[in-house]
Amino acid sequence: MISSQEFEKQAEIARLKDELAVNRSLFENAIGGIYRSTPDGHYLDVNPALARMYGYEKPEDLMNQVSDIRQQIYVNPEYRDIFKKEIQQFGVVRGLEYQVRRRDGSTIWISESARVVCDKRGAVRYYEGFIDDITARKEAEQKLHESQQKLLDTSRQIGMAEVATSVLHNMGNALNSINVSIAVATEKIGKSKVTNINKVAQLLLSHSADIGEYMSMDPKGRMLPDYLQQLAQHLMKEQADVLDEMETLKKCVEHVNEIVSMQQKYAKTSSLMETVRISDLIDDALRMTSNSLARDAIEVILDYQDKLPEITVAKHKILQILLNLIRNAQKACESVATHKRLVIKVRSTQNGKWIRLEVNDNGVGIPGTNLTRIFSHGFTTRKDGHGFGLHSGALTAKEMGGTLTAHSDGPGKGASFVLEIPCQHEDSKEKKKTLTLK
Repeated sequence: MISSQEFEKQAEIARLKDELAVNRSLFENAIGGIYRSTPDGHYLDVNPALARMYGYEKPEDLMNQVSDIRQQIYVNPEYRDIFKKEIQQFGVVRGLEYQVRRRDGSTIWISESARVVCDKRGAVRYYEGFIDDITARKEAEQKLHESQQKLLDTSRQIGMAEVATSVLHNMGNALNSINVSIAVATEKIGKSKVTNINKVAQLLLSHSADIGEYMSMDPKGRMLPDYLQQLAQHLMKEQADVLDEMETLKKCVEHVNEIVSMQQKYAKTSSLMETVRISDLIDDALRMTSNSLARDAIEVILDYQDKLPEITVAKHKILQILLNLIRNAQKACESVATHKRLVIKVRSTQNGKWIRLEVNDNGVGIPGTNLTRIFSHGFTTRKDGHGFGLHSGALTAKEMGGTLTAHSDGPGKGASFVLEIPCQHEDSKEKKKTLTLK
């Protein structure tokens, strides 16, 4: 004996199945999966396409063997709860993507759109839905994501190489200055007249018995006081010159220490999020490029808004972008005859939630046809360029939740690169829900 409640339930299911006998041809020959199911997880009807999609030979096999959609079909049963919450709230679900389990235990990705069907009193009778197999697209998206990640990793390595190149370049300049200072100091000491003091001492010793007569009567002795005074002045000047070179040498060594310390600082914190001032990062980038900018006689103008908010970022990523933009601006100004200029502007936007950093130069400019290509992987207009710098910068900016864009009025009119990033960057976290609602 079955209970009256169970009897009524079975009777309702039987009645619904009778109602669903309409349009069987369209239903059975559809390419995509079609179903009707009860809210508690029983299939009322499925078409052959859905049965095949789930690994069953006939629709009847699927309906007879699956008595609980939530537990038997969903890879993660919690997605069934999300599905029901959405359809109860809005009456429909569109493009819901999740994984399902086939008869043989393998899994596929599907996209589901469904609606709720109610009776005249508003009570839910069943769900009616359409299902597409999107496994191929999901696999392609995964491969694309993996390729993008590899490209991002490569770009990051290239960015770190840019930092290392700047470090080595500036250390080379500093070491060259050290060598020059050592050579000048060595030359001055080698040519010093300090040895003449010994000659004077030997001369005085040879006349120690008649020193008074020698100093007052002998022509050479009478010239000795003036000579000693001149020698003293000359030695004092030599000392001052050598001390100047030693001070230059000291500054060069300190500069090398700063470069090494800065590189170590960025190497140690390369993967850490830190709260810093954007002006400090710009100062670091300019210190790393100071020698080359000075050598090319490029004037650097800093234009900062007052009371800029601090930013929370992985510092080395911002440094990579800044170094690349500064070096690009420097290269762009090579053909400028006079007054080469680099302007760095920093503003806060969106009520202090974002930072807008703009690097302007008065160099060769960018043709309009190239403005859409300069961020492409491998694109470069320089013979010694590799086409990774701007591409890497754009990827890094996107990774931080921001953008890197460019503008130029054309050849010979300079260029402007704008980095916009949020002040508080949210770390990349694995989403709790894999499915997406469309």
